[in-house]
This record gives sequence, structure tokens and C-alpha cells, in this order.
Amino acid sequence: MRVNDPYFAINEFAFPSAEIIADLGAYTGDTTEEYLKRSQGFCTIYAFEPCVSKFKALQKRVKRLNEEWDIKSTLITTVPAGAGSETSTVKFIENDFLGSSVSKNEWDIATSEIQVYSLDDYFKDKKAPTIIKADIEGYELNMLAGAEEIIKSVKPKLAISIYHRASDIFEIPELIHNLRSDYQMAVRNHSTTFTETVLYCY
Repeated sequence: MRVNDPYFAINEFAFPSAEIIADLGAYTGDTTEEYLKRSQGFCTIYAFEPCVSKFKALQKRVKRLNEEWDIKSTLITTVPAGAGSETSTVKFIENDFLGSSVSKNEWDIATSEIQVYSLDDYFKDKKAPTIIKADIEGYELNMLAGAEEIIKSVKPKLAISIYHRASDIFEIPELIHNLRSDYQMAVRNHSTTFTETVLYCY
């Protein structure tokens, strides 16, 4: 079933209120802005984006939103990094058109190195996210492995892209179920092809 509103298609996700949101793969801030609008400015958002050009655009958008909404500059935190299984630096392939991604093997032509955080590390001294949205070009499974403690202890709502790798549609739900067996899960497709397919856990 194809539906509109990626990351908001399930009632439990439609109108977040006073949530702490980790927007992973924030791109230029389109979903960050939608979170702000739907929460009427009552969400705290951490927007992660490792791609340099997209991060600059994200910062410009967040500055505009801060001014338009007259909100505290601390409400949206932009993080020039990715999310993975552990905190480290990794080789990165930056591509403006096909989607930037972490280098997966020695034959990839990496263009830079980026900082990657495990969410368990990043939020160790902060309030843990209550929503995790991830569209990170096939690195979603790694990210979930690095958020194990948050998922086990907080049970955040999850909106996770599962279309980048053929195995994601099986492996990602299985990993989440192994971490918390009490999640309800739903899958929604937001395009005319297999792309933009999102797993919702709540």
C-alpha cells in the first residue's frame, strides 16, 4: 500500500508532541522542518547529516526556522556526523545526486572521512530520543546496533528506511524484535516503486 507523508503515516507518528527526536540522515532539513510544524515547536530535534554540502543547507534552514518560529536555538541541534554501530571515523562517499554513503569495502572510492556516533554514546549525557527516524543509505542496521541500550531501556518509536538493501526488509525487523519483543510494527511504502519503504515500530 502506497501512502503519503513519509515518517508520519502511522497515527502514533503523525503529530509528535514534546518528543526528543533523532533525525538521522536529515539531508537539508525537510523532515526536521516537518517535525517542527507538526509538534508546533514542542519537540527537541537532533538532526544528523554527514554530507558537507547538505549539512550547510541544513544549517541555513535551521537558522531560518529559528527566526520564523522565534524558538530557542537549542531546540534544534545540527550534528555534522552519521550514526553507526560504534563511535569512530569512517570513509565516506559523497554524492550529490545518488545519495552519499559510508564506504562498504576497499574498492569504493571514498571522498572523505566522517565522524560516526553510536547513539548510545552520543546520548549518554543527554535525554535519550523518544523517536528515531533513519534514512541513512543502507547503514540503518549498523545504527540500530549502536542504539541497543536506548532501544532496550526507552523503547523509542522508530521510523526506519528498509529499502536500501534487499535483506533490510527481513534483518532490520528481526534485530529490533530481538532487542524489544513488545514493539508493534507496520510497513508503509511512500513511492511508486520499492523505494521510500519505511518500517514503523511503536
